[in-house]
Amino acid sequence: SEAEPFVKIGGLGDVGGALPKALRSLSSKDVGGYNLDVRLVLPLHAFIQAESATLYPVAEFNLFRRGGSIPVQVFQIQRDGLPVYFISGGPIRTARTVYSNDLAADREKYTFFSLAALELIRHLEWRFDILHANDWHTALALYALKSRRNDPVLSRIKGLLTLHNLPYMGGEGLDVLSAYGLTPAVDESLPKWARSSPLPLGLWAADSIVAVSPEYSVEILTPEFGCSLEDFLRKNVDKLTGILNGIDTVSND
Repeated sequence: SEAEPFVKIGGLGDVGGALPKALRSLSSKDVGGYNLDVRLVLPLHAFIQAESATLYPVAEFNLFRRGGSIPVQVFQIQRDGLPVYFISGGPIRTARTVYSNDLAADREKYTFFSLAALELIRHLEWRFDILHANDWHTALALYALKSRRNDPVLSRIKGLLTLHNLPYMGGEGLDVLSAYGLTPAVDESLPKWARSSPLPLGLWAADSIVAVSPEYSVEILTPEFGCSLEDFLRKNVDKLTGILNGIDTVSND
């Protein structure tokens, strides 16, 4: 949802701006012989659009939504060698701010963005291995990815979710899930209330979860900071990066 220098509201903007460049600066020797091709996808927020003279169009397609479909426009820019894609469409274009006080409107906007970003893969001559989402705003891209594993375009991609703020989950999303053709989770390892909420669905679908610090990865396993997802996270601790002293230490507290 944010990345410097294009948009920064909080710490996510710092990470979103710095991490892709840092990864691209690594040599193949640093990463086991792989050549990293990292690219960034952002919503074309209104104030970015006002400064979009250097953007050029790369794709247009329609995204399914109940009752019809929504046209999607994708633009690209190169920033210090980093390809950056901006996605535009009705729910993004009509939003005046990055985040609002209307959670339902934000949920519509970021569900549209997440699914459009996933669909963009079909329209690029680029096949990658990891789809990296951050917080609830893009978590549904991972949920949709997992639900479409039989799709040959998506089957090889693994989902990575970085968790910055667990308390912000995107709210009850059954309305927008069904509108975009997604169904709630049925896995009983997720609390019933969480099976249609964007962030829990992304956590469930992710192949790997990264907390923003080793300390935070331990905190979210406790009732105080786990936001009623601590039991689920404990059951999935094998895919959570950043444990300090092991799960046993946490469970004994």
